[in-house]
Amino acid sequence: MSNSLAQELGSATPKVSVIMPLYNKAAFVREGIESVLSQGYPNLEILVRDDGSTDASRDVVQAIIDERQDAEIQFFSGENRGVSFGRNFLIEKASSPILVLQDPDDIMLPGFIAEAIKAMRATGARIVYSDVDVFGVQETHWQPPAFDPFGIRYGNCLASFSMLDRDLWQAAGRFNEALPFNEDWSFFMRASLESPVVHRLEKPYFRYRQTESGLYHSFVYGNWSHNLHLVMVANPDLYAVEEVLEAARRLREMPSHWPAKFAALGERNPGHALPLIVRAIAAIRDNDGRSARELLERAVQASPKRDWLAIALLAEAVEASEPQLALSLYHHARIRRPDLTRVVNARIDHLLTRLRSPQPNSSR
Repeated sequence: MSNSLAQELGSATPKVSVIMPLYNKAAFVREGIESVLSQGYPNLEILVRDDGSTDASRDVVQAIIDERQDAEIQFFSGENRGVSFGRNFLIEKASSPILVLQDPDDIMLPGFIAEAIKAMRATGARIVYSDVDVFGVQETHWQPPAFDPFGIRYGNCLASFSMLDRDLWQAAGRFNEALPFNEDWSFFMRASLESPVVHRLEKPYFRYRQTESGLYHSFVYGNWSHNLHLVMVANPDLYAVEEVLEAARRLREMPSHWPAKFAALGERNPGHALPLIVRAIAAIRDNDGRSARELLERAVQASPKRDWLAIALLAEAVEASEPQLALSLYHHARIRRPDLTRVVNARIDHLLTRLRSPQPNSSR
């Protein structure tokens, strides 16, 4: 438990900051905000950022603020930057180290905040989550498995709606703004590296709404294997190199509407390598080598640490046409990820043989 969290929990009524990024949820946001206010918790702030909605979302939130002047609701709006940007922005604005993450179309059930605070105090937990009732497109009860800091790399057991220590958010590297979905899975996976105490409330304290237009139903539901491969490619330092390279190969089978989503995110968030890598993988699938190379070259430049995966994929893309460049790239990738050596040694030997062999039609 961080010092700031321990200090806040030591007060009689710790302050809680509820983080609610908003995009085109005019039909549901009132219910979501009112479910938080209905907790009856006396020391609470709700932070909402509208992510460039094209419906009446902003008007609905402003109406709630006008009606509930007794409530502490901070409202921000800006251009469309994605859910991860919205969460990071609001967390920076939060006045408490105790965060509750909630999407505006989900419903917090009575007692969650009080019970989660109690669990943090009793167990030293830095993350508190609960069972979930799913409704909408499908109706089910989700009882998440016990938190496993290794197993979470292959299947997420934590929903985005949870209570969280803000210092853990910072230590985990914040939410990945290059991911348009699965950002919560990627975040909790990286948070697990900090060895946090995680506590599950064995009772449903949230109702998770699934709609046909929602991110989960549009991009995650029914595509489990592709989502796993995406998370691996997004976190290449957390897996064996063989797993990451295989994930990149299998990600070529991604649903046809995924590349456009990453292209749009990349335009709004320039400088991130991941959207470029995903689009390059799609270009390789489509036998568009020219676009794949261009995207991978941009990805290498965009990565502040020169992402080893982008370098390795670029090397593979130019092997046939520019063996000398490919050889240099493979060596550079090995510097970034030394265990890549066992995978690319054969390729390097093959390239060296090609470069040392007499070239056809060479002048004598």
